[in-house]
Amino acid sequence: MFALFVGMILLGGIIWVLTRDAAAPSDAEDAQDSRMVRVPDLVYAKTAETDLSAVGLKVGRPNEAASDAVPAGVVIEQAPVEGTQVEEGTVVDIVVSTGPRQAPIDDGQQAEKQREKQQQQAEKQREK
Repeated sequence: MFALFVGMILLGGIIWVLTRDAAAPSDAEDAQDSRMVRVPDLVYAKTAETDLSAVGLKVGRPNEAASDAVPAGVVIEQAPVEGTQVEEGTVVDIVVSTGPRQAPIDDGQQAEKQREKQQQQAEKQREK
């Protein structure tokens, strides 16, 4: 009698496992449910968010970098790159040009400040 009871419990457990797996969606079905989209070529930082949202993507935190070849406001890099197939909702990081590097303007004030500092240090040394 006890063996029959244990057998019934085991059989019920097996049936439960088999029917539960059949009702659960498979990984392949989950992958089909997520929509894949193509990453567009981003040109201008001002339109990057609009361009990405049009295909269901999001812009990440934009970084900036100086470029002698690319005008300010133009996207230098993007990741993932243009043409990559990604899942809808993916974040695309961009690097935006700030234009050419700006050389510091020295109108002689820096050199004058440096001379004054050296003179003050020399005077302090003489006083000791």
